[in-house]
Amino acid sequence: MNLYISDLDGTLLNSDAQLSQYTINNINMLLKNTDMNFSIATARTPATVVPLLKDLNLKLPVIVMNGAATYSLKESKYIHYNSIESDSVQSIKNILDKSNISYFTYTLKENHIYVYFDKELSSNQIKFMNERKGSKLKSFIKEALPIDSNVLYFFVMDKKSKVLSLYEEVKKIKNISAYAYEDIYDRGDCFILEIFSHKSSKANSIKRLMKENSFTNLTVFGDNLNDIPMFELAENKIAVKNAVQKLKELSTKVIDSNNDNGVAKFLLNEFKL
Repeated sequence: MNLYISDLDGTLLNSDAQLSQYTINNINMLLKNTDMNFSIATARTPATVVPLLKDLNLKLPVIVMNGAATYSLKESKYIHYNSIESDSVQSIKNILDKSNISYFTYTLKENHIYVYFDKELSSNQIKFMNERKGSKLKSFIKEALPIDSNVLYFFVMDKKSKVLSLYEEVKKIKNISAYAYEDIYDRGDCFILEIFSHKSSKANSIKRLMKENSFTNLTVFGDNLNDIPMFELAENKIAVKNAVQKLKELSTKVIDSNNDNGVAKFLLNEFKL
């Protein structure tokens, strides 16, 4: 059986970070009238994924936080997650705190995401937080990270030079994975650094989903560097036209952009509808 997995931002979502009505209608039509197995792998948490996907009739769990967790939309709960080891958490905090940079630490407790920060935020970080506040699935808390927190990942948003410098340091820490890339919604000097357990990746979560459901073939859609692990895993690697060059070089096909409903059009052609 075939499995189709799409990234969200820059891939399935348009540049306004929304699903177009064309994409909603046609993916739902395919889910209803074919045997298409389709889901999502994203850097987002369920707090924003759930409302974004409310009009899609997805049956499979979704992969969130770049593979740090898998979430069941049907059951409204996390069904798998990878915590960062406590020694690695402290090593990461030491590097980030030494740089005097503000950052978000994502923790999971009783099916709820608590995001801690204890420094003044930049305008970009405030905007990021305000766009995500108010969800019943996630809370932002301005205080030091509590001892023995169940940490899933760290999120840094700052100038390119600072982010890349931190990336070079944190990637040396044992048992972690990290991605540094340009913010697609704020092109220019705004870069993002995401830090996870070494067990966390879109690819690892997809492997688990495939094993649990006996899927044998994989097609993935993406646009950015954090999609590389799942591109390396898949037989069919589909990059949208607006994808970064490195991902296009890894792809087996380049399709229309996220603003031109590239993923939905590809799937319609795939199933001859």
